[in-house]
Amino acid sequence: MKKYCLVLLFAQCTFLGFTQNTKVVKIDSLLKRLNSANSDIEQEKVLVTLSEVYSYANPDSSIYFANKALDIAIKNPQINNKDYIYYLLGDACLVGEIELSRDYFMKSITEAKQSNNIRIEYLSTAGLGAYYSNISLIDSALHHNSIALNYFEKIQDTLALITCYQNMMSIYTDINDNKLTIKYGLKCVELAKSKHRAEVMGQIYIGLSYAYTNLGGDDNLIEAEKYLAEAENLAKGNNDNELLLYIYQVRGIKEFRNKNYLAAIPLMEKAVKYSILAHDEFNESMSHYNLGTAYYRSNQKKKAEEHFELVKDNIDRTRNYLYLALINSNVNDNKCLMYLAKYDSLNKLEKRNRNKELLVKYESLEKEKENLALTVENKNKELENQKIKIQAQKHKFWLVIGVGLSAIILGLGYWFYRRKRRESKNQINNLQKQALQLQLNPHFFFNALNSINSYVGNKESEKAKYYLGKFSKLMRLTLENSQIDYVTLEDELAFIENYMALEQMNNHVFDYTITVDDDLLAIEIPSMLLQPFIENSIEHAFVGLESKGEIHINISENNNNLIVNITDNGVGLSEAKIKSDHKSLAISILEKRIRIYSKGKSKVEFKIPY
Repeated sequence: MKKYCLVLLFAQCTFLGFTQNTKVVKIDSLLKRLNSANSDIEQEKVLVTLSEVYSYANPDSSIYFANKALDIAIKNPQINNKDYIYYLLGDACLVGEIELSRDYFMKSITEAKQSNNIRIEYLSTAGLGAYYSNISLIDSALHHNSIALNYFEKIQDTLALITCYQNMMSIYTDINDNKLTIKYGLKCVELAKSKHRAEVMGQIYIGLSYAYTNLGGDDNLIEAEKYLAEAENLAKGNNDNELLLYIYQVRGIKEFRNKNYLAAIPLMEKAVKYSILAHDEFNESMSHYNLGTAYYRSNQKKKAEEHFELVKDNIDRTRNYLYLALINSNVNDNKCLMYLAKYDSLNKLEKRNRNKELLVKYESLEKEKENLALTVENKNKELENQKIKIQAQKHKFWLVIGVGLSAIILGLGYWFYRRKRRESKNQINNLQKQALQLQLNPHFFFNALNSINSYVGNKESEKAKYYLGKFSKLMRLTLENSQIDYVTLEDELAFIENYMALEQMNNHVFDYTITVDDDLLAIEIPSMLLQPFIENSIEHAFVGLESKGEIHINISENNNNLIVNITDNGVGLSEAKIKSDHKSLAISILEKRIRIYSKGKSKVEFKIPY
């Protein structure tokens, strides 16, 4: 029931709902009927049909006609389908006015209960499931959609089941459960074919293609291409520009993820073309951003800049501004500063929201992991009791058989537990790594931009260019390192040197030294690991210090261990704690990150000896 959209780094499949009118009706003839309608009842019926017809292709028009129908229905007591009109409004608002959709679905349920229209009541319950899925409240989404699904399976309402199965596809796509996405997608295909629902088949095919691609493996990739080809044939046969837009987005993103940037460019150009033909401004902006990124990665920066500048404010432009700043660094200082300022403004808000969201999801996954461990523990206890009973049997043959069966069951249970536990940990690790790599303090960006701006204002062009170069390099390293788990020690130290140089510019009076053997520089370490410790020294250790601050970083190797010693001449931990009771969020989060890496291939620990 949601609008289908694709983004570059994360593709999500969502779907539009169905309407009650199953006939193909020409809009022109409906408009003529509307103009010739002789009564409120006849006029209201035509308006409702127009809202249904437009619900797939143009939600704004669907809302317009539904509101017109609602005005008539409220004034005329003989019209008793306000519950369905509220449902149409909620369905159409899922695309843009998301908060309004919930209110309309609730009104629809209230009206349906009063008029005893059970079908509309459960349709709107499914609509609430789509609403909660849109705002990533997965438990609520599954709860409401399951209620509707159970009802429509009992009465075998095929059209309603298509909607519920689409919603299930959307929910399980959101949480990357590809097997369940495929399960409900195949059910949806079977029903949609039986009812000749061509308007939804294309998007179902794309959702299935996406799920099979995520599963990986040669057989699944063949299935993914099969469904994508089905969608393409359907789109071309129906001259469906919107569906063609999604197909070329999918194909372009596949090539991009395989680092075939030159192959991705013509596919993404087609996505831009069809988004314009479909009058889809959101996906037009998204397609320009995708195309700009592909040009940037293929080192065609002029072309990249052209497409980045065509991105509108109807999508998140944070990374868009960062790319534009990088393109203009050392080329056009004023444009670079302008884009950095826009990036900084959006980045502050985005980081706060993203940290809260990721930490909430992390806590939810921790609870899931605990519940899973408890379930497996109970299963193991049951299996152990079964084993004891079998061992108590006197017959040797059955004893051997029983023990053997118990061993097999325990092995399978343990394998299932280990697999589920590994999947759960991987999800937690990915969430934490994303949250923990958002480390640079927003105040740092603000102060750095202010300092560079003051150099420009004071006509100190050489200093401005020098620090702008440092700042641009820091931004580039941040953008690159945030997308990978490990970097070489040489790259990490380059990032640290740029960071400390900019902190010195921000009136932090301190000197620093870095001592490291050249043959250690190629060693890989977790990315952005050292910066929080340096930031902690700069922000807390030198507060109230009468002499000039000093930071010394000494890196050595001992017994195949990489030792990183970071020391400063600050006031010390006890004194710093007296001056501030605030525990550094970066250090606190870094402790969790270190624990995660220590459970993987890296063994990381840190100690504060004083």
